[in-house]
Amino acid sequence: MGVTHPPQIAAIVLAGGLSRRAGSMNKLLLPLANAALIVHAVEAALGSLATPVIVVTGYDATRLREALGNRDLIYTHNADYLEGQASSIRCGLSALPQSIDGALICLGDMPQILSQHLDALVHSFKPNAISVPICAGRRGNPALFPASLFPELNNLTGDIGGRELIATGSTPVIEVEVDSPAIFYDIDHADDLDVLNGQ
Repeated sequence: MGVTHPPQIAAIVLAGGLSRRAGSMNKLLLPLANAALIVHAVEAALGSLATPVIVVTGYDATRLREALGNRDLIYTHNADYLEGQASSIRCGLSALPQSIDGALICLGDMPQILSQHLDALVHSFKPNAISVPICAGRRGNPALFPASLFPELNNLTGDIGGRELIATGSTPVIEVEVDSPAIFYDIDHADDLDVLNGQ
């Protein structure tokens, strides 16, 4: 069967981690521009061509949902979030409609990613390839995986993500030029937000 045109691409926003490097606080709830950090990643997904947008919760799930309010999201809770990122990816994939041709794997702690970055990946979609953003010769996040690779994503374990599949070289990789270092910038510590907040 061929892929329908245009392809149906979903976005999975991973928001279930423990934020170990951020200390006792959940970094995804830290304030940035009058909203919780997680809101920025989710808004980018909601404003993109991807639909539906699935948010994978784990640690602090109730407060995360409160921070995201009544946005048009599908929530799925990863009860095994202590196992690491791979378990959240599996959880997100399990919530996808069967008709989906591919999924953007987005990180909840990347607040500078814009809808246009995600759309560039969607426009590049091929059913037999992984699409990754590239800037100044470096690959970043998020990445777009075709449904044909969902079984392999489901086999990942531990605190690793889809980058493992990209590294194997067994699947073609489409590099999508993105003129922004946003694809490299994630938040590990509260101090990382000070620059963005102008402090």
